[in-house]
Amino acid sequence: MLTRLPIAASVLLLSACAAPALPPVPLPTELQPCQLSTVGSRSVVTHVPRGHTRPLSLVLAMHGLDGSAGDMESTTGFDALADRDGAIVVYPSAAQGQWNQAPAVLGSEPDDVGFLSSIVQALVANGCAAPNRVFASGISNGAGMAYRLACDATVAVAAIGTVSGDYLGGDHCSRTRAVGAIALHGTADRRVPLEGVTFGTSVHPPVELWAAGWAGRNGCAAANPETSNDSAPTARVLRWRACPNGGDVVLYEVDGGGHEWFDNASERVWAFFHDHGLSQPR
Repeated sequence: MLTRLPIAASVLLLSACAAPALPPVPLPTELQPCQLSTVGSRSVVTHVPRGHTRPLSLVLAMHGLDGSAGDMESTTGFDALADRDGAIVVYPSAAQGQWNQAPAVLGSEPDDVGFLSSIVQALVANGCAAPNRVFASGISNGAGMAYRLACDATVAVAAIGTVSGDYLGGDHCSRTRAVGAIALHGTADRRVPLEGVTFGTSVHPPVELWAAGWAGRNGCAAANPETSNDSAPTARVLRWRACPNGGDVVLYEVDGGGHEWFDNASERVWAFFHDHGLSQPR
């Protein structure tokens, strides 16, 4: 079985093995408007690839509860994929370490949909990002924020990719357009169980029910998904196809997986984004 490391362990391992950090190389003048470091009162980490024609695709990557932008950047390895395919990656920071993924449950503040939308709007206004090639990814609480952004943002999200997602119920999804989704979830995740869990008024629906509901909202013709198996990572795979406007939904149920970012999760999520318009000719 392939080894999968929790986020904290992954970051520690990477830190232990890494060479001493070199001073950052300044971006060329024409790329500097794309290098956001703060939005409003919050810090963000931005990776801008070189050698690609703007406007670029944009990927927002949200850390989990009590995580950080740096954790997410190190764990996902998205920077190398972005350099290859021509995408800006922004790793935003949640207020006090928690994303407001369900305003109906958690209250209206902070307005994280507004915060993330302002990142997109700033990069589009600067000519850096293409408004029709915006993608959102995250783990756990950050995964929940990715789907909340796709539900509520006025900016268009082309597809989302979630890992160990915390799908809080109780919030209506207001979007009317199809948004493709790929989700990876561990069968042994006890923090956000695959079968769902309820804590008082906080309802976490079964992950398959959430995925089926997303597919139904996308207008997918088949009520029941196609089922297959995958070996990297070992998983049962559910696919809702025959969905208009790129609204297909894929769920990986990772055998024995815990609450973590899995081996090959980055490649799976990125490949799904690629199929939904992320790549562009150089």
